[in-house]
Amino acid sequence: MDTADRLSIEAPITTVTAYSHQAQVRRQGKLTLSPGQHHGVLAPLPATLDPDSLQVGIHGATAHLQAIELRPVAAVSPQPMELVLSDKIQRLEAQQQQLQTTLAALETQHTFLQQLAKHCARTVADSLAQRQATLDDVQALLTFLQHRLEQLIATTSQQQQQQQQLEQTLQAARQQQAHSESHADQPYGLHLAIQAKDAGEYTVTVTYTVTGVSWSPLYDAHLDTERACLYLSQGVQIQQHSGEDWSQVRLELSTASLPSSQAAAPPAWMLWLNHPSFAHRRSYGDETRRLMGAVPGSELPPDQGTTNGNSEPAPAATPIFRVALEGTHTLPHQQATQVLPGVSYPLDCHLTYQAFPQTQDRAGLTATVIAPRDSLPLLPGPLRRFRDGVYLGTDRLPFMMPGQPLALPYGSAEDLPLQRFLVSRHQVSTPMNRLTLRYRVILTNTHARPVTVTLVEQLPRSQDDQIRVQLQEAEPPTQVSEDSQCRWQVSLAPTMTQTIEYQIMVESPAGIPLRGIDPEAQ
Repeated sequence: MDTADRLSIEAPITTVTAYSHQAQVRRQGKLTLSPGQHHGVLAPLPATLDPDSLQVGIHGATAHLQAIELRPVAAVSPQPMELVLSDKIQRLEAQQQQLQTTLAALETQHTFLQQLAKHCARTVADSLAQRQATLDDVQALLTFLQHRLEQLIATTSQQQQQQQQLEQTLQAARQQQAHSESHADQPYGLHLAIQAKDAGEYTVTVTYTVTGVSWSPLYDAHLDTERACLYLSQGVQIQQHSGEDWSQVRLELSTASLPSSQAAAPPAWMLWLNHPSFAHRRSYGDETRRLMGAVPGSELPPDQGTTNGNSEPAPAATPIFRVALEGTHTLPHQQATQVLPGVSYPLDCHLTYQAFPQTQDRAGLTATVIAPRDSLPLLPGPLRRFRDGVYLGTDRLPFMMPGQPLALPYGSAEDLPLQRFLVSRHQVSTPMNRLTLRYRVILTNTHARPVTVTLVEQLPRSQDDQIRVQLQEAEPPTQVSEDSQCRWQVSLAPTMTQTIEYQIMVESPAGIPLRGIDPEAQ
């Protein structure tokens, strides 16, 4: 192959199909050939390329491939990460040298002070004997020496700690550098032996898979409360660390597994009926085995109808489809997660307001939408909620089939304030303890359009047969549900205020303290 004329093949990336953790890359280029044998080289190709996935084709008048070879290409210059590590190690080594110099200087000062203290001890003793120094002079000298020694010890200890931390950081950087050098990504070069019978222009196509690619859907749900409409934007967030830049490529997204050269049908999974009698019978069998386990030859045969632990589980309900994003896209290598826009469309939604005056001072808003019936299923992914242009938070959208409803919380409705307070409290202790409580709830619609609010009040529930809770009066009238809740459907015109009052009676034995009552009513 090397004896033929060597030609450089220019084949830019045209299309990328991203899968869950890999991507299939398609390159295409033109090559002008004269009759005879030629040696074409396409380089560099990324180190994350899977050699088994390589597909090469040449299309033209009369040319065919005689040999295809993928060769590693030696790196000719350090990689950016290697340069960063080398610079970091040099800076750490310089700091280490400076710390060693500082510690040596501190050791010299410490030795000098020790010698000075010994010399001063003899001099001070002679001065005191000859009455040339006072006790105050001696005390001042000792205080100075002690203070200076303490300063040196503290500074030396601090510098030694810094030296230890610096040594650990330097060791980690050297290990990272050694690992990077031993595992340096080595790109490939594709070498093609081409036999051309006629002169002309030929098209070369190269397809391969790379790792270091992942994608997931991203949704924005913009609620317009004035129009009672929700706009759903479907985008995609994608990361690619494949080792090559994707410049102005057509991008496709697939939920399938990466195709292989050998197609095979998926394995079957087992179905069974989980009869209660099987579990009931197994419990007796397990107990019998426990009692007879010490008797040789007493093993019982396994129960018929039990499940086979080696059976294949049911597959996940992930839909399989491929979508192509509009236009072309540029995704550089080793860039942070990039968000690409997708489609956006309005969804009819039903707005519901629920008020819980016992814990909230505003009614809560929920938007219920229906997934489009004529579109693909919606995959799980982050969902950012906006209401009238205000960001409210991020949830996670579950998997949604076409036509499936979904309720999205949209926080408190500032235009529906609530007030709740205790109106009266009356207690009679003979012959039974009867506590009567009356509450008032005021709901106001400050919005410019009418709304309907479901207002919920939770009544106390008895945990003792001797305690009875009764709804004596409610205006507007309502009933108590099985979970001890009172509900009102309130229709409010613009600027309208609705007042709700209800009265309950709690009856309990006299002389026994009643626990769990509303703190406001105690």
